[in-house]
Amino acid sequence: MKKIALLLILFFVPIGFCFGESSVDKTMVVPFQEKCLSDLTYIIGDTAHMRIYSSLTLGDELKIYDDLQLLDPMESVKKLKVFLNSFGGGAYAGFAIADQLKRVADRFEVSMYASGVVASAAVAVFIAVENRFASEDTFFMVHEVAVSGTAGMNASEVKTMDRLFDKLTNCYIKNLVRESNKTEDEWREMMKEETWFSAQEALDWGLVKAVK
Repeated sequence: MKKIALLLILFFVPIGFCFGESSVDKTMVVPFQEKCLSDLTYIIGDTAHMRIYSSLTLGDELKIYDDLQLLDPMESVKKLKVFLNSFGGGAYAGFAIADQLKRVADRFEVSMYASGVVASAAVAVFIAVENRFASEDTFFMVHEVAVSGTAGMNASEVKTMDRLFDKLTNCYIKNLVRESNKTEDEWREMMKEETWFSAQEALDWGLVKAVK
């Protein structure tokens, strides 16, 4: 009988720990994970420096969103400098990052610094900021949004994708026209094929405030 009683105690005590009120409090509460700035962003004095030195992806979009949310309540941070060197990437990521930078224009004095290559969707990010600068050896590139990955799609699906990419291209051109002295027809003609242009040409066309 003593052995049976001991076995019952050993069996029911763990159950008590698993289902008791105090044990639920300990196991069910998820501790708050405090976020910190990503590897894209750091702060020097009153200025946040953000480096976008890769293809534009959803991961970059999320990091930039989180960083801007963290910077917003930091009263000592007054300026945001964005350093851009990117061959482009996802059109949606490019537009989303551009929108995020536009939204913080009232909160920070935002400046954009291009170097290396700023191409495709990265151009949409570059022109999202009013104060735009480029190093002398920066090269830019624009083109139409391309249709890719159509294998296995029927004709109707391909037509739907074509309409979507036309809308994305039109949005891209609208922003370029607004931020430059070139017309819609001029940008549309350049975007029919890949068009590369220098920092000096970007300056002449109004896309860049200064080459330095």
